[in-house]
Amino acid sequence: MQRLIEVEAWVDLGFWLIGWELPDWMIHRLSCDDRRWNCAICVRGLAINWVEDMAEFQHDNPALAIFGALVQAQIQKMQGHAPSNVTPFRRMEGDGISLLKR
Repeated sequence: MQRLIEVEAWVDLGFWLIGWELPDWMIHRLSCDDRRWNCAICVRGLAINWVEDMAEFQHDNPALAIFGALVQAQIQKMQGHAPSNVTPFRRMEGDGISLLKR
């Protein structure tokens, strides 16, 4: 990640962050229409074009369109509007030892 920042590879950094932060999501579309970039990401392995399984964002800059879609997807997941195929774990503290509980 540091190397991508150093060389200002913002589009590549956006792709990397989606893979890191949302491993169960994938890039569905990155396109440019009338000088506006549209990035759509969706939950991997589910039927495409289900509104609740997709996050989209538009911007004049392609990197900001990607980052915007990433933020939209995170908001949807936090609000419980988007399904996920990643099993969530909660961290529990017990006797000074950190345990993972399903």
